[in-house]
Order: sequence, then C-alpha cells, then structure tokens
Amino acid sequence: MTDDESNSKGLIERQTTGEDRVRMVARQLSEPRTANWIASEAGWSHEPTKRVLERLVDDGILHRDESGTHTTYYPDYRRQAIQEAMRLRDSGHTVEELTDRLADMKAQIRNWEDEFDVDSPNQLRGTLAEERLDADEEDRRREIAREWEHLQGRIEIVGFAIREWDFLAPTTAPAEARSPVPSVGLHGATTADEIDDEFSDDDIDSWMKTAVDPIETNQDSSDGAS
Repeated sequence: MTDDESNSKGLIERQTTGEDRVRMVARQLSEPRTANWIASEAGWSHEPTKRVLERLVDDGILHRDESGTHTTYYPDYRRQAIQEAMRLRDSGHTVEELTDRLADMKAQIRNWEDEFDVDSPNQLRGTLAEERLDADEEDRRREIAREWEHLQGRIEIVGFAIREWDFLAPTTAPAEARSPVPSVGLHGATTADEIDDEFSDDDIDSWMKTAVDPIETNQDSSDGAS
C-alpha cells in the first residue's frame, strides 16, 4: 500500500463510523464473505461488525449463507444491479454514449469467441488443458476469462440502464407516468442511495424481467420488418 492509499484509508476511517464502513463494504461485495473478512476491510472489530451484518440480513439488504464451513454474507445482487444502473443514469453519460459502450463490450466478447472458438468464459478456461500452451498464454487466457465474466455483468447492467433510462432519471414526477412497473415510492428521491431501501423484491423482479438488451431488441425488430 502506498502512502497516499494509507492516508486516504485513514481519512475515511476518521470521517466515518465503524458501522458506516461495514455497510459500505457489505454493499460492495462481489462474492460471499465472512464477518471476519468484512471486519478487516472495514477496520472494525468482529463482534460489532457481525451485529451490523445481522441487522442488514434482517432488513433484507444482505443474505446469510450457513451451508459452508464458515457463515458468509452477500448482498442481493438484483438490488445491486438496480443501484448500479441508477448510478450510470446519474453519472452524466448520455444514453447514446452508454449504447456505444454496450456495443463495444459485445464486440469484445465476439472477438474472444472467434479467437478461441469458444462460447463462454468457462469454455475458455477449459482450453488451459491443452499442452501446447506456455505459461504466458495460460495466464492471458485466465485474465481474459475473468474480464469476459466482468463484461457479461456490465452488459446486463448497462442494457438495463438504457432500457429504463427515462424511469431511472432523478425526478419528482410520478413514477406511474414514466414506467409500466408499479410505483415503488420514488417520489422525491434523487439518487440511488436514497431509494435503495424502498425497492421490494417484486419491483426488482419486474424490472429485471424487462432488462432486455436494447441492441438485440432493435436487431430483432429490424429482422422482423425485413
């Protein structure tokens, strides 16, 4: 860790409470983690960290998994996707810029499919069994597989943000007038964080079912018209 990173982390710890930091770490988890891991990342002790995590579970913000050797916690990834889409909407990018980015990500995946003659990241990982590959090429393919998975997740979120662009706009206008999805109490909300706790599971399910890829949708429409 550099001096700047250390100073930045120290400043964050001085300006936030332990509970604030646990909540921040928990909301950003990309995979299930133990209370000890979260406590370490948040710079707080184990017991109060666990109490905060349990409250987040009770509130429906986190899920608890006790099936393994250690209890782990992870966020509702659907809710996380909604938040990410709203942050994209609030970021200052235009819908055209995001559509271009979506096309670039899909083109990159198609390039990998053509280069390696595979259809998924795991199929790419399976090519590591080929004896002719040297260590550098094996490392390259592992890295590409990870990036491929990352892009797949981003494609879903960016596609959803484009699909629901008008509805996700920060506004006080009635939500019913801008979306076929029933109002979820967004009146007066201006940011993703402000409305995070107002999403119901039914709202999220409805949104995610309509989170189609706008590029593919447009292509399908064009094909049908031709």
